[in-house]
Amino acid sequence: MNILTLIKKELPDEKFYLFINRCIFSFLFLFVGLPLWYSTTSTYRAPLPYSRISTLASKSSDLTETNLTSFQTASSYEIL
Repeated sequence: MNILTLIKKELPDEKFYLFINRCIFSFLFLFVGLPLWYSTTSTYRAPLPYSRISTLASKSSDLTETNLTSFQTASSYEIL
């Protein structure tokens, strides 16, 4: 016998339709809703250019040290 006919014999009409409703809702949620949610909320990850990063890491930087000197004394600041 068919599973639905067995369930229909055991359950009253209203409960049978509620059961079918729950099954259809669960099926749609699991096989349509979750994949759709996952695809719309996933973040795009661009591939990293590893070769360019490694060439930049091996280059030496031309940074120069800079010293800033302030000629103001503590008494020249206004204290409110």
